[in-house]
Amino acid sequence: MARLISSTVLMILVWSSTVFAAVTSVQLRGQIDAARVAIDATASKVEGSKEALADLAQARNGVAAAEESLKAGKSMFGFGDIGPDTAKEVKQAMELVEIATASALSRIEFTRATAELDAIEKQYTLVTAKLKIFDERKAELVRLRQEAASSQATTKENEELKGEKAALTAQVGQLTAELHKTEKLKTEQAELMRKLEELKGENSRLTGQAEKLRGTTAPQTPVQPPKSN
Repeated sequence: MARLISSTVLMILVWSSTVFAAVTSVQLRGQIDAARVAIDATASKVEGSKEALADLAQARNGVAAAEESLKAGKSMFGFGDIGPDTAKEVKQAMELVEIATASALSRIEFTRATAELDAIEKQYTLVTAKLKIFDERKAELVRLRQEAASSQATTKENEELKGEKAALTAQVGQLTAELHKTEKLKTEQAELMRKLEELKGENSRLTGQAEKLRGTTAPQTPVQPPKSN
C-alpha cells in the first residue's frame, strides 16, 4: 500500500510541476489528463474512506474547472492559443486538484496507520499483561530459590524467564516507537488540512474577483469611419 501511494504522489508531482510551464492548449490538456489519471489511481486505493472520497470529488471539480477555463480561453482567442489569464485560471484550478488529491492520499495513509495503531495498542496491552505475569512468576521463583537454594531446576527456569522478559521489553520499545510514528502522521494530516482550507479560501476570493471583472465588461459599438463627400 505504501509503495502504491508513493507512486501516485510521484505522478501528482510530475504533472503539477509543469502546470504553468507552457500556455498552449495541447500542453494544458495533457496536464489536465495527467491529473485525471492521478485522481483515478488514488480512487482505486480509497477502501471506503468518506473523507478521501470527498477530497477526490473536490479534485474532480478542479479538473472540470480547469477544462472550462481552457475551453473559454480557446473560444475567446479563436486560434488555439491560450492567454496568460486563462493559463493562470488553469494553474489555480490545478493547484486545488493537486492539494485535494494529496489530501485524499494522506487520508488513505492515515486510515491505514490508524488501523495499524489499533493493532499495535492491542498488542502493547497484551505484552504488558504478559510482562506482569512474568514479573509475578519471577517473584515466585525468587521465593522458591530462597527456600531451596540448591535447586538447579529453579535457577534454570529463572534464567529462562529473564531472557523472555528481555525479549518482551525490547518488543514494547519497538511498539512505543511505532506509536510515536503514528502520532507524527496525525500531525502531518492536520497541517495538510489547514493548507487545503487556505487554498480553498484563496480560490474563492480569486473566483469572486473574476466574476466582478466579467460583470463590468460590456461589448463596445465599433466606430464608423466618416463618409467622404
